[in-house]
Amino acid sequence: LGAKGPVSAGAAVVATVTGGSIPTTSQGVFINLTVTQPMSPGWLAAYPTQATLPLVSNLNFAGSQTVPNLATVGLTNGQATLYNGSPGMVQMVVDVFAYIL
Repeated sequence: LGAKGPVSAGAAVVATVTGGSIPTTSQGVFINLTVTQPMSPGWLAAYPTQATLPLVSNLNFAGSQTVPNLATVGLTNGQATLYNGSPGMVQMVVDVFAYIL
């Protein structure tokens, strides 16, 4: 999905997922969402862009932990939003395993 750099506390990153080997008609994706180098404990949420931030997380972590989790994420116009719900900066890694047409 491309390098974005650290994600600030309470910030969201919009990732364009479709293109290349993922069709632009995809309605969702299966991703491995990983947090690494978190400055403090927290959580991440992945959800369709333009949707409301969900009330549940896809991944919870402690400070200084590297933690992966498999998630299914809907897409809006080929995009998903990744939200850092922690009070510190984090690095996120997203690997797409499959898409949903």
